[in-house]
Amino acid sequence: MFSRSAPWLLGGLLLPQGCSCVAGRSRVRTPDGWRVAHEIVVGDSVLAVDVAGRHLIVATVAAVAHAQRECVALHVGNDILLCTSDHPLFDPERDEFAPAAAWVEGSRTHLLSCTPAGTFDVIRLGRIEREVGTHLVVDLTIDGRHPTFVAEGIVVHNKSYGPPVSGFADGPEVSLPEGTEEVEFDLRACLDGNDVNAGLYMHVHAIFRWLGTRAERDEDATPWIGLALLGDSQQAYEDGPARPGGTNLGVVVVQSQACSMPLKVVFMRLDGGAEAVGVEWSVTALPYSDPGTNGVLDLEIDEVP
Repeated sequence: MFSRSAPWLLGGLLLPQGCSCVAGRSRVRTPDGWRVAHEIVVGDSVLAVDVAGRHLIVATVAAVAHAQRECVALHVGNDILLCTSDHPLFDPERDEFAPAAAWVEGSRTHLLSCTPAGTFDVIRLGRIEREVGTHLVVDLTIDGRHPTFVAEGIVVHNKSYGPPVSGFADGPEVSLPEGTEEVEFDLRACLDGNDVNAGLYMHVHAIFRWLGTRAERDEDATPWIGLALLGDSQQAYEDGPARPGGTNLGVVVVQSQACSMPLKVVFMRLDGGAEAVGVEWSVTALPYSDPGTNGVLDLEIDEVP
């Protein structure tokens, strides 16, 4: 069994590999106007948001961390927010934060926008780009009671403080040699050995790489691969060609009982193809709604024989 749990650190600089962030080039609103996220340092002031009262608050940046992550692009009006798919955004229709993946997969449709005058509008999400490549991303730790900020006009959460319950784990490396049809894993997310009352967003991100020497690669022999996440009531699936530089696939489902009823993660080769395909993958778990408790999820991953 492969298992690892990783808390979102409070105010710390050391973040898990799966830390969620906004793109470094994103504009962040401050008392002195817009600033680029990657230029912000500890001690700078930004404008946080009291989402209950719908007003701006001057807050201090307590920590900054940088990483390279795959991003999605959310088009809202004339603005485009690039962020990791697990970064929490505010849903004004349900008055709660949820990972960006919830908007990508369509279960949420509106975001809270901060106008130039400092007021707030509920805006419907426009176009979505699921894959916009790997970007320098920035995680801002905002001090105070309202760990939020405004990125590209959209209210987002300070992910370093994290939701009350969260978890991240790297999956074991997977090899899909020629002739392999699929490799399957059981996935559980437990809080002190129990299910989380609110249910969980379970997000699996995988990078499939076509292995072997470049001289041996033939475009006609490119393997076609798939990724499936099977829950008790929801299923998600993506497929595509396995490229030498890596093909990113991501799936997300909501699972009400992710501890007592394991999900299935399935990696597939959908045609013959040539040479082996290697897979690196990770799992992020975030609460579907307020669970009424705090803690770090233990993510357990077991290969199915």
